[in-house]
Amino acid sequence: MKDRRKDRVHCAEIRYFLRENWAAGASAVHLAEEEPTAAYESTAACKSIIEAHLASCGSCRGEAQMLQDLDSSLRSGLAALGERTSPLTRERISETIRRTREESSEAQLIRRIRRPLRILLWGIFYAFTLLASLALAVAVYKAIQGHL
Repeated sequence: MKDRRKDRVHCAEIRYFLRENWAAGASAVHLAEEEPTAAYESTAACKSIIEAHLASCGSCRGEAQMLQDLDSSLRSGLAALGERTSPLTRERISETIRRTREESSEAQLIRRIRRPLRILLWGIFYAFTLLASLALAVAVYKAIQGHL
């Protein structure tokens, strides 16, 4: 029972180490040699422990393979993206900024129409408010006249 629990803890440590090193930029196959974890004293010992564990544990080997596949997929996808895009230049950046600041003709049309329309709608609102106030005043006046 203890050995199984110890293996699960060991697997969890190995998987954590693989993920952390992959996230830090090391491939799952080329284990990071710069920073050994606190649990292992030297990088060489750490690498040999991990390689021995990967040789004996199919689950962790699958995790390492998955990270390796993900890494190669990302590398090839980003390389293809880099080939399709031209390098950044100051002129290209300035042009992109200028295009994002330009208003489209539709936006300009909406701006020209919106202001007079807004003024018209507020005017109608105030007219109805004035009419309602007048009707209320007349009703109050008639009610007061009826009681006197």
